[in-house]
Formats: sequence, C-alpha cells, structure tokens
Amino acid sequence: MSNTQMTKSEFQDILKKAADEQITAVMSHLCKGKWHMTKVAITALTPNTLHVEVSESENHRSGNIRIDQPVGMSVEAGSSKYIFETTVTGLEPSVNDAGEGKIILNIPDRVEKMQRRADARASVPDSLNVKVLFWHRGYADETIAMPMENYWQGSLIDISAVGLRMAVDLDQEPNFRTGQFIDLQFTPMPYEKPLHLEGQVRHVAKTDDGQSVSLGIQVIGLEATRMGRQKLQRMHNIVADYQKAGGVQTQGSFHSDHSEEASYEDTSISGPRLDKQYDEAEVAEEFIAEQDQVAVCVQDETLTENI
Repeated sequence: MSNTQMTKSEFQDILKKAADEQITAVMSHLCKGKWHMTKVAITALTPNTLHVEVSESENHRSGNIRIDQPVGMSVEAGSSKYIFETTVTGLEPSVNDAGEGKIILNIPDRVEKMQRRADARASVPDSLNVKVLFWHRGYADETIAMPMENYWQGSLIDISAVGLRMAVDLDQEPNFRTGQFIDLQFTPMPYEKPLHLEGQVRHVAKTDDGQSVSLGIQVIGLEATRMGRQKLQRMHNIVADYQKAGGVQTQGSFHSDHSEEASYEDTSISGPRLDKQYDEAEVAEEFIAEQDQVAVCVQDETLTENI
C-alpha cells in the first residue's frame, strides 16, 4: 500500500477546513528518549503557520515542548489520514479557560495522505509463526525506571499500521500493565529483515482460549521522522502481505484511546532473560545502532529540513 504525497497548497485546504471545524489531531514528540503523544485541537491557519491548542487534560504530556522542537502530526479528515513532520515556532498562553496553551507550528512542505482503512488489522496467517522479541523501557509517568536487561518473547497475533497484538505465556501476566513503554522486534516474513518499533502497552487481557495473555501495543513515534515513516509504510505492506497469505482482516483498535490515563501500580517488574535462540549481545548492539540512527535523523532533519 503506497501513500500519496500532497503539495503544500493542497494540504492548506485540508488544514483550513480542519481549523474551521476545530478538528482534533495527534502530536508526537521525543523527549528524554521516549515518545510522547498529545491530543491537540487545530484552531487557526496562517499562510506559514498552523496553530494548535492543548487541552487541560493533555497538558502534562506537552509540558516539555519547546521552540524548534521537531514534532510529528497525524490529522484525520473524512476517509483519509494526513501525516507530516514539522517544528514548533512559537508558544502562547491559551485564550480558553479550559485550555493550557497554544503551540504554533510551521506549515509542512510535504504531507503524506493515506486511507484510514489502512488501520484495519490483519491476523498472522496460519502458515506463519512470528516471534516477537521485546524489552521494557519504563512507564509513561516516568516514576519507575526499568533495567534494559529484562527481555521477553511473544507470538504475533495481528497487526495494523498503528499497532499490534501479541500473546505471551499466561504466567507472565503480572509483569505487564497499561502504560509500559517497550521496544520490540520481529521478522514479518522469513525472507525479510527484522522490524524494530517502539510502543506502549494499551491493553492486557487473557486470550479467548485462556491459555495465554494478549498484549495490545500502540506503535509510537512513526510520524515524526523520515525513518519512522518508512517503517509506517512497511507496516502497511505487512498488513497487505498477511491478507494475501490468508490472514483475516478485521476492524478495530488494539488499544484504548491515547487520551485515557494509564494505571501504574507495581513498583517492580521481573522477567526471563533473552531466550537462548537469540544472541543478547547482537540484539543490544543492533538496538544501540538503531537508536544512534534515530538521533542523527532527528538532528539532521531539525537543522537542514523544513519537514
């Protein structure tokens, strides 16, 4: 599935309508090594800037936004979703008592348009057994620091462009709850390279047969960088490949709405070390290399590109 590139003038018409209707969008930004997602209302459009406002309930998510901060935006309008990256050019106090502040963004030069049906999920075909390697990265409220050496392995159940579900052993249920940040890696097809993603646990429940635990993962940060959008495109392709291979297509979300508050109760988490079929040193080395690439990508794009 390919995305459609839109010009600046084409997208301005969409943004004008969004501002007139006060459409809600999702803004993502990187802070202290973690992706944060905030719901914002599109409030105004000028020839060069887009104005969005953060609600009071979302203020704690956007408090670390600063001028020149690179951000990713996802705007849904009609049957389409529009994603782009841009930078913060200004911050203003809110004129609405219920709001907590306005953020002024550059109008992007390029925008990608995709059909919202791309969010439909496809189950893993019966002919495949896709293992997911994942490790804990902490909690959304940042009150609990987690060691990097906790690894788990699960089995992919289904996937969309916005998230995935995987099954883990039943006795591992106490280790997981909504709000946990994880890094994960899996190989969609035997002949493909592994795909590394960052996500947040949004749903934890026993599977229908009661034999394992299903984790609903929201993938985060893909809109904000070129590398992330390449991964987003790849996830679209995975959905299409699974459907062609016999995977069942379904509608619905993997996770709760990202404006909801997560619950953070446990102060510790334990888990088995990396399964022996993986080389832990190789996995760690690959992860560090990719994080370096992300850092360089964000820095380069901030300094040299409008989007």
